[in-house]
Amino acid sequence: MTTSATPPPAGTPPATPAAPATPKKPNPLVRIGAGCLSLIVLGCVLIGGFALYENWQQEQNYQTGHRAYAQADCAAAVEPLGKAARGEPGTRGNDVALQAQEELQECEALLAADERAGQQPADAVLGYSEVLTKYPESPLASVALTRGQELLASGAPADLATPPLCGALDTLTEQQLIAAPGETMPPLLYACGQAHEVEQAFADAVVFYDRFLSEYPEHELAGEVQAAFARATIADARASGAGELPPPQAVGGGGSGPVTVVIQNDSPETLSLVFSGPEVRVEKLEACADCEKFTGDGPSACPEQGPVGRYVLAPGTYEVVVKAISSSGVTPFRGSWTLESGQEYSSCFYLVTSGG
Repeated sequence: MTTSATPPPAGTPPATPAAPATPKKPNPLVRIGAGCLSLIVLGCVLIGGFALYENWQQEQNYQTGHRAYAQADCAAAVEPLGKAARGEPGTRGNDVALQAQEELQECEALLAADERAGQQPADAVLGYSEVLTKYPESPLASVALTRGQELLASGAPADLATPPLCGALDTLTEQQLIAAPGETMPPLLYACGQAHEVEQAFADAVVFYDRFLSEYPEHELAGEVQAAFARATIADARASGAGELPPPQAVGGGGSGPVTVVIQNDSPETLSLVFSGPEVRVEKLEACADCEKFTGDGPSACPEQGPVGRYVLAPGTYEVVVKAISSSGVTPFRGSWTLESGQEYSSCFYLVTSGG
C-alpha cells in the first residue's frame, strides 16, 4: 500500500514551519542561594567539629594534670590543670574546667608552702596546716602532713617560733603536724616565749613560759624557762603599772645562813610569787577557799585564814612580783625586798576591790 502526501486545496497559503523552543535560563539567584546553603552547612559542620576537638583537648589536659595531681606531683600538674581550668583550649565554666580549677587550687597551696620551706619554715608549716584544714580528703593532705612534720622536727625552734605559728600550736598538735609533742613542744614553747619577749609582749611571753613549766616541769630546759618566766613577769608588772609591794616584816632569826620567807594567801585567788635576785624562784600559792574580798583599805591585820607557803632563799636583794593567776582582773604588785642572812620574814596577801 502506497501512501502519498495530499496537496492543500488551491488558494491555501503555504504553512509556516514552527520556530524551535527557546531553552529556559537557570535563575542565578537560585544557584547562589544553593551554594550559600552548602557553605553554611559545611561551616556549621566545621565549627561543630572544631568545638568537639577543643573540648576533647581540654579533657586530655585535665586527665594529664589529674594523674599528676593524684600522685601529688603538683609541679607536673599545674600547667595542664591550668589550661583545662582556663579553657585553653576548651570551655570555661564546664564541669571539666571547674574540676580542674579545684585541683589546681590545692596544688598551688601545696607548692606555695613548699616554696617557703627553705627561708620561712614557720610560714611553710602554716601553709601545710592550711592544706590539711581546707582539703582534708585531698591526695595532697598526706604529703602536706609529712612535710610539715619534718619541718617542725628538724627546724630550729628560734626560726619556727613566729607569733602566728606560736598561736597555732594547739591546732598543729591536733593535726599531728607536731608528731612527737614531748620532744618538739618544750623547745617551741620556750622559743615562743622568747620571741614575744623580743617584741616586748611580756604578758604573752609569760603565758608560754607558764605553759612550759606546767606541762614539762622536769624538762632539761626548765631552769632556763623559770628564769625567763621571772624576767618576763617582772617586765610585765613594770609595764602594766603594778602596785607597790611593801617589804615583809622580820619576825626573828639572826646570824648567817639562808633566809626564810613565810607568806599566807588570804585571798580567794591562786597567787604566783616570783623572786628574782641571788636566785630565781617561781612559786604558786593556792587560793583561800573561805576568804572574801575586802573593800576600802582592807582589814587592819592579816586574816590568817589561807594556805601558807614557806620559802627558803639565799640572802640578798630580790625583785618580787605577786599576781593572781586564777583571774585576769587583779592588779599585780611588785617591790624590792632586801632579805638578810638568817632572818625569817612574814607577809600576807588579801584582795581589796574598789566596789562592794
